[in-house]
Amino acid sequence: MDSSFSRIASPLLTGLALTFALAACSSDKSTPSGTGGAAGASGAVGAGGAPVGAGGTPVGMGGAAPAAGGTPVGAGGMATGAGGTVAAGGAAGGGGMAGSGYVCTERAPADPGGTGAAMADCCMGTGKCADPTTLMGDAVKSYGHDTCAAPLVCSPPTPTTAPMSCTTKVGTSDPAGLEGRCVPKCFLTGNPLASLLDDGGTCPAGDSCAPCFSPVDGKSTGACNTGTDMPKNAAPMPYKLCPEGGDAGAQPYKGGGLCVPSSVVAKLSDKTSPLYNPAIPGLKQDNCAMGESCVPALKAANPGYCSMHCTTATTLTNAGYANGACTPIYVVFDTNGSAGVTIASGAGATMCGTDELCAPCKNPLTGGTPSGACY
Repeated sequence: MDSSFSRIASPLLTGLALTFALAACSSDKSTPSGTGGAAGASGAVGAGGAPVGAGGTPVGMGGAAPAAGGTPVGAGGMATGAGGTVAAGGAAGGGGMAGSGYVCTERAPADPGGTGAAMADCCMGTGKCADPTTLMGDAVKSYGHDTCAAPLVCSPPTPTTAPMSCTTKVGTSDPAGLEGRCVPKCFLTGNPLASLLDDGGTCPAGDSCAPCFSPVDGKSTGACNTGTDMPKNAAPMPYKLCPEGGDAGAQPYKGGGLCVPSSVVAKLSDKTSPLYNPAIPGLKQDNCAMGESCVPALKAANPGYCSMHCTTATTLTNAGYANGACTPIYVVFDTNGSAGVTIASGAGATMCGTDELCAPCKNPLTGGTPSGACY
């Protein structure tokens, strides 16, 4: 259905808040975001350590939640190629909003690669550039290019001893944290959430504490399975699906999100972070545990994920807000209520998944400030 500007005039005049929600960043891919971005089977780092979680194509703001075995938050899956798409930029004010509004696609790649040929040194001389199709194990999908020429990835050496043990509280609501191993950061450059990882308080400089299991789907990352090393603790429970019901019993839109711990939400809400998204702070708890927020599954696994571009409703297009990104309906409702859902619907929504709306990159009710939809 198409909205008319007269139909949205009342919400505009009464000052109803519209922060067109969230999180998809856009790409020019023709695959609807409702079906795209599904994650693969766990692709964490084996020899040499692993990033936060499973491999496969990560998840972003638009599209469906990952299927069983899909890539989760903290996942080690690769965004666009081994290097992902998360990069510096997109700080408060929207970074690139003066142009198309698609901040996500205007960022430079976080892991562009270098010029290293096959078998050239990488990771400060500790690894070798290799064709990923010749490598075995879950670790492969977590390796990035580092100084290697794409599509080569930087592969760690075969370990002779178990990595140093560590505990990280990133990506979990469990106060005990997650068991992990210290892994050189240059073997994690293919992880779209590498910048979220910390050193666990015990890892040496240049290392991150990579969990043994993905905190999102509970699958092994391979970080704790090098040589004779094995995890000492059981895998955590996967992130809970959300929303199930609705806030104050009024929210009719269900599914499409994952319950993300405050440690991750805080990072994505930090205006100084390269992963910042202005819509994240507006997400609700929904049916998640205290301190957690219901973040779109695709965005939860990869904050730099770019969802499909779309054209907004005719009236918004005519008003100069044509550029939009496919966004889960529940997100629009969480941040704007039913008024937001009405305004975000229209002809442009036909390009998106059945559970998505075409939310404009720039908020028409705030003079064109970033909505977060195209981050």
